[in-house]
Amino acid sequence: MGTDASTTDDAVNTTITVDAQESNARKIFEMGTKNCPRSIHLWHAWAMHEQSLGNIEKARELLDKALELDKWNGYVCHSYGLLEMQCGDWKRARHLWQQGLTSNPSAALICSLGNLYTTLGHPESARELYSTYLTQLPSGREKVEVYLVASSLEETVFHDLEKASDLLKVALSDKTVKDSRAYMALCRLGSTGGKVDDAVVKKRLKDICTKQLETYSVDGDNGVALFPVKDGRLFNAWAKLESKSGSLFEAKAILKKGMKLYPKDHTLFQAAGNIEERLGNFTVARDLYSASLHIEPSAPTLIAYAMLELQSPVDGQTANITMARRLFQEALSLDLKHGPTYNAFANLERRLGNIDNAKQLYQDGIRANCTDPSSVYHGLAKLHLSLGEVEEARNVLQRGLGLFKTNDNSIFVKRNENVAFLAHTLAMIELNCNNNAKVAKQILNQGLWHCRSSSPLLLGVALCESRLGNEQNARQMFEQAIKADESHAQAWQAFGVMEMRAGNYRSAKTLFECGLKNSPTHGALWQAYGKLNALALYFLFVDA
Repeated sequence: MGTDASTTDDAVNTTITVDAQESNARKIFEMGTKNCPRSIHLWHAWAMHEQSLGNIEKARELLDKALELDKWNGYVCHSYGLLEMQCGDWKRARHLWQQGLTSNPSAALICSLGNLYTTLGHPESARELYSTYLTQLPSGREKVEVYLVASSLEETVFHDLEKASDLLKVALSDKTVKDSRAYMALCRLGSTGGKVDDAVVKKRLKDICTKQLETYSVDGDNGVALFPVKDGRLFNAWAKLESKSGSLFEAKAILKKGMKLYPKDHTLFQAAGNIEERLGNFTVARDLYSASLHIEPSAPTLIAYAMLELQSPVDGQTANITMARRLFQEALSLDLKHGPTYNAFANLERRLGNIDNAKQLYQDGIRANCTDPSSVYHGLAKLHLSLGEVEEARNVLQRGLGLFKTNDNSIFVKRNENVAFLAHTLAMIELNCNNNAKVAKQILNQGLWHCRSSSPLLLGVALCESRLGNEQNARQMFEQAIKADESHAQAWQAFGVMEMRAGNYRSAKTLFECGLKNSPTHGALWQAYGKLNALALYFLFVDA
């Protein structure tokens, strides 16, 4: 891939856009509140803007001004409560949500307060809260929101699938509500606790989607879906399960049916484009991504389109770098906080050798307090590592992990599976560069709090235990890593190598052979297996 003259300008323009939007927004809010000092909406919007930039005290100040105008305002109390929860003050959050419920019951307040009760170990209070306020909600849409969380409570906490099902069916009995999420929850009922597998969920989705197809009517050239949902979410979920099992052509057929029923659902066209891309039909994929963007522009579709241009350019042409950059910039213009866009854009600049531009993009994403910050911090750290800047990478990873601190006394920290990447990379620096297995193990355990079934993290802990001389603990962690992902070749290999060094040749032989059965193209596994066979002692303990 080559560069063009617009490289520096594009990166600089992105930075200017971030700075300009922040500055302009603040000036507009200042002017607006000066001219409309009694507008709660303005004070609230300004507070949300400041919070998104990490200016917590300023956000509090603005929310206080909004509550001075209306102490019981529901959406201000809800937003303020969420801010306090993020800062760890659950008592203040509870007070604000209860305050808002006094005169302005809303699904947002009820669901947040109910979740807090459950987190504090009082699910009965949450159940009572949902039951009490359901009848007071003004719209069917809001009632569905509460029915969904109430059903989830019955399934995940009280383990009462029948009651959970009944609540969803009551929500669906209101014919004025066309919300596919309730049907989706009904299809997935039981999957959280492992009582039903993907095959059962797939059958349920197929049955409901078939009913939608049966109610499809044609009037002239226009088709109309009469089933009481307004989008193709169910078809998308069904197709994802088929795709997950490797049935790409079946997924393609399902999405085609969904697009026929819901021609204005851009997510169906994006998903269909992804399937065509995986099948190698790049021209069709481009057409579908374009159709999705025509219906509704979105950052995820723009990224998918940009990556297609980079990885699978039109026949006979080189990758269209200029177009990819424009698509990334358009994605950021739609959503300046979209973390994956910063990551993909910066990765492109890094591959082109534009290191300063790549660093700037990552830093812009961090400064914008973007969504999925872990991926942006991880991307910046990997960039530093590629340049041999180990300490810089270590500092970036520590800053990123600092956003997701956990401790035994905290029950309010949300789990984030993407933290696994930060924890794994930082731990490997500590283990391999600093030879500090104890610190590496602590970091890996922090990652496991967020992602308990991460095979790379479990393998990392096993390696730390082995380095510390705790072979029995290492064996247990190796077993957990393999159980979490049987295709994780490195776990099989590392486990086998440890056993081989300990003289347990039969165990090593079994581990290598099982690993090769699951990952027959992994060179390091073959190499380790070959070394085992080359040992003279091998023939004394293992049958030929």
